[in-house]
Amino acid sequence: MEKKNRLYFYSIILLFLVLVSTVLGIFHLYWWYYPIGVVMGLITHLLMVIQNRRFYRIQMNDVEKVLFHPKKDSFLWYGLRILVILLFLAIVFILAYNFHKDRLLETTLMVLGGFMTVKVVFIIILIIFKEGR
Repeated sequence: MEKKNRLYFYSIILLFLVLVSTVLGIFHLYWWYYPIGVVMGLITHLLMVIQNRRFYRIQMNDVEKVLFHPKKDSFLWYGLRILVILLFLAIVFILAYNFHKDRLLETTLMVLGGFMTVKVVFIIILIIFKEGR
């Protein structure tokens, strides 16, 4: 993504975050779990961007290209992203279990909703900007 596209991406994510958190707060739901999911989605997106830049840089350098093992490297990056997701979900589950035992499903869905918002907005922006070229 270009710098202009990244600005659109982050501003649309921030707009969705404020909008959805406000609606959740109006309906007296636990809105503060939604931003946790958005942060989790942004961190995993950032890890994906770092991985893609690294792959591109390695493909341009002949010395690194010879020593590069794409299967092993991809496995490690996917494992890191899964570890981040599991860590966030474990923290949210512990928080929700200690403070809101009766609403565990709601808090988990809030976090997953924030995570999926980032992914869906990224895909939509990618389709819009790729189709516009």
